[in-house]
Amino acid sequence: MSQYKVGTAAVTNGSNVVTGSGTAWLANVSVGDGFILAGVPVPYTVSSVDSNTQIKLSASWSGASDSGAYAIFRDFTSQYNLPELSQGDIETATIWTRAMRLIDQLQAASVVEHENAADPHPQYLLDTRYEQDRLRESLLAEATLNFDFANNKYEVYEGPVDSLTQRPFNGILDYARSGVASARNATGGLTEVAAGDQRLVGNREGLLIEEQRTNKALYSEALNLSPWSSIRLEPVSFNQTIAPDGVNSADEVIQAAGETSAGALGQTVTISTGATTCVSAFVKKNTSRYAMIVIVFGGNGGRAVLDLDTGTIVEQTNFGGFVLSGTLLEEWGNGWYRLGIYGSAAGSSSCRIQLYPALDGPAFNTSATPGDSSYFWGAQIEQGLFPTSYIKTQGSITSRIADACTRTLGAEWSQSEGTLFVEGSLIAEQEDTFSFLDNGSIRRYFYAPGSTNSLFSFDGDNVVSLPLPAGESYTSGVKMAISLTPDSRILAVAGSTNSGPHNGNLLVNAILDFAGYTVSNKIYRRVVFIPRALSASELEVLTA
Repeated sequence: MSQYKVGTAAVTNGSNVVTGSGTAWLANVSVGDGFILAGVPVPYTVSSVDSNTQIKLSASWSGASDSGAYAIFRDFTSQYNLPELSQGDIETATIWTRAMRLIDQLQAASVVEHENAADPHPQYLLDTRYEQDRLRESLLAEATLNFDFANNKYEVYEGPVDSLTQRPFNGILDYARSGVASARNATGGLTEVAAGDQRLVGNREGLLIEEQRTNKALYSEALNLSPWSSIRLEPVSFNQTIAPDGVNSADEVIQAAGETSAGALGQTVTISTGATTCVSAFVKKNTSRYAMIVIVFGGNGGRAVLDLDTGTIVEQTNFGGFVLSGTLLEEWGNGWYRLGIYGSAAGSSSCRIQLYPALDGPAFNTSATPGDSSYFWGAQIEQGLFPTSYIKTQGSITSRIADACTRTLGAEWSQSEGTLFVEGSLIAEQEDTFSFLDNGSIRRYFYAPGSTNSLFSFDGDNVVSLPLPAGESYTSGVKMAISLTPDSRILAVAGSTNSGPHNGNLLVNAILDFAGYTVSNKIYRRVVFIPRALSASELEVLTA
């Protein structure tokens, strides 16, 4: 759009009022437009449009009083609000000069901002991360063994004829698990996995490896059946909404009419005396904002209160002689949460799970509103140091057998030198180890006792250790690697390294065992072997 310059304009020294003659400013001028009087090389900004013959400027006219031809420039660039010019415009030199000065000011401000930025400058860090990513990918490209569990891609070097070959999961790994299991699927729901099938969980999370567990709670999805019992509740209304597995099988648990003390639904099972036990259940809001799960060992126990509006545990406490190990909270989509609590009580051989569908407040209290309710499904009582994936039961206790996953090594492995890289996570901080080892021996590439928050490497004789850097967590996932020669090794985790001696045992290998050593409950995202002993600086980049 060209300038508007119909009629004439008059200005007065010391006044911001401009008077027009033969002008139609209401339809053609806007606040923020530029005003310039012919022959006066100083542009002004319009601050108001009062009528067809009067506008006001953002500053008083500083020149001599005058009248005559004028121009309103109305088009500006979107980024820096620079005036745009069209054929036939007047005072173009003045407008152009103003634009150049504005660009110069913007450039100067940008330089000052860059110079005043924290050292190192963010742009430098961005460039550095780019270079690190390129180096990381170039290091991984040297792999002769590449298990990308997160993306379900597997490659192995099979000699000079076939070289690096892509294979399906079961064509490259030996996996076994008798009995069905469950897993989180890519859309956040729960899927039953057949016996003998691996579990690549979530949306590209990786391969789930779990130890054997038994759900002692009977009828985990039919809370209306015995041995479930209740107090101050209406009869359980079964199959009332879609459960996490996509089936209409979740039950509504309702506070009884006339009862203002919180009611509970529960079941008691026998456990090994003093054993750490986990109770859990899936819960979804109906009318009550708060729900609670309680674990009871006689007069001892613990409780966790869930705010179903915010999806947060608002109280977790223990009572009596109960030792609280931790709580579980997982979001499963469609309003579902998996809520749990676990710990132990000395001398107790029985454990009770209690599900409270309604509480009147966020802190534990005994009051509830009659008729308030929550949905429950998938209850579980399991002995162990931490909770594991859901195990469905009916009229008898049901066990999920441990996952077994190994790789018999061949041409891809070097016994002279090499680097093993693992990216993965633990399910719970209470897990004893994050191990990856040679099957049939106690030699471990990685060993991470949950109590020490450190990473260890053990070759059968010597240990090399490394603290987990601040801000890093095994449960949220870490990258770790170990670089090996026959007499030395460098351990790395999350960009930090430490070196030590090596007796050569970790290179003399036949089988990689993903189950690990002792307790096993972890997710492997990626496992890679590079037939070269990487340097400390390369390991820092690889694991950062």
